[in-house]
Amino acid sequence: MRRKFTFDDKDLSDEDPKTELEEEQKLEVLTKELAQVAKRQMSIIGTIHEQRNILLALAAKAGVDAHEEDSEIVI
Repeated sequence: MRRKFTFDDKDLSDEDPKTELEEEQKLEVLTKELAQVAKRQMSIIGTIHEQRNILLALAAKAGVDAHEEDSEIVI
């Protein structure tokens, strides 16, 4: 008894040049969105660092011993 199995990948069988162009455009849009998200994240991280420095300065002025821990963020 012999069986023949076939695999039909519709994503690959229906390829046309227009689809490739659309995919490139989608990739370009996603790349731009990712860059914007990265800028927003860096802005948020900068704000957090500024707030932290303000809190440390206030703590020092109030006489609270606020020791810094190594909390460097690596991106």
